[in-house]
Amino acid sequence: MKAIILFLVLASACSSTSEEDLEFNQENLLGTWTLTETLVDLGDGSGTFKKVEDGYSFTFRADGTFTSTRLQECQIGTYRIEENATVVFNYDCDDFTEVYEDMARFSGSNLITSPILPSRCIEACKHKFKRK
Repeated sequence: MKAIILFLVLASACSSTSEEDLEFNQENLLGTWTLTETLVDLGDGSGTFKKVEDGYSFTFRADGTFTSTRLQECQIGTYRIEENATVVFNYDCDDFTEVYEDMARFSGSNLITSPILPSRCIEACKHKFKRK
């Protein structure tokens, strides 16, 4: 009986060590996030995250502005979060006013995004960011 109780206690301790997902909202998004891994799936479910060297970054501010090294043409703009966990990026530079949309969620301490607009993925693709 003691062995069973010990086993249950240890199993419970091991399962509680995983990080809880943060609620996806502006407060939890604030700060600088750097791309660390990408996932591309050929459509058969075999895709895995691969490390990225020198990934681009986003810095989200409470006033709804951001800076990013995602695009060479423009690195500033405004963002908003829509109800369906979509982040809408409005890039705002002279001669460059583009809108990008990414689905986003937190997984543990990571920010996971998937591009929606302009769509570049035929099959599943995701980007994993770490807070700096």
